[in-house]
Amino acid sequence: MVLAVFTALVGLMIAPVQLDPLLKSVAVLAIAAGAGAAGVLNMWYDADVDALMTRTAMRPIPGGRVSRTEALVFGLALAGGRRNRSWYRR
Repeated sequence: MVLAVFTALVGLMIAPVQLDPLLKSVAVLAIAAGAGAAGVLNMWYDADVDALMTRTAMRPIPGGRVSRTEALVFGLALAGGRRNRSWYRR
């Protein structure tokens, strides 16, 4: 996730045209939200397998700190929030 956000940030910084700073910030936040949504939904989907592996057993869902339902709702909310792109239409 960090690599995707960093790559987007660098791309926006070296763009051949000067972009609005607010637009750049919103773009980076949207990319971060998309990456976060993918991570949460992946952990929701793999929670049963994660509980069996030593390396992943203490993640929030298998560790019992977050319920599967909470993770699903949060992941879908992050993913769905990215679909509203009306803020940049003129």
